[in-house]
Amino acid sequence: MEARRIKSATEEVLKDIKELSRYYKPTKCYLVKEGEETGFSCEELSNYLTPEGIVKQSIKVCNERLGKCIVLEEGDEVRVVEFSGSEVYVSKDDAQHVSRWEKIGYLVTRKGEERTIKTPFEGDIVFIQEVPEGRTQKIRLYIKVR
Repeated sequence: MEARRIKSATEEVLKDIKELSRYYKPTKCYLVKEGEETGFSCEELSNYLTPEGIVKQSIKVCNERLGKCIVLEEGDEVRVVEFSGSEVYVSKDDAQHVSRWEKIGYLVTRKGEERTIKTPFEGDIVFIQEVPEGRTQKIRLYIKVR
């Protein structure tokens, strides 16, 4: 009887560890050409956009934490929004929908003031990129506009 309880507890712990480890999975990006997917670093996403934010070739961005993917077709419009401050906190994740002017986080200025971050576009967050920039923290949001 005691061995059965230990086995059951061990199974529960392993199940919990598997669930928790899901939250540490990275977002993955793929170029899609003729049904073939080739992985690339999501940090290079801007290389596949024109200066106007038009997608140059089909891309699939998969958030493995949520088990959700966003497909960008050639010609789709992606807007890039940047926020910076001493500290930046985003409450949304890759592959989540945002409404226009929706609160998606906040930042703390160098003076210690808190500011709300709102997105000026409606669409799906394709990728949230942390951009190293000295003492300030900078976040770049890629949003597939609807």
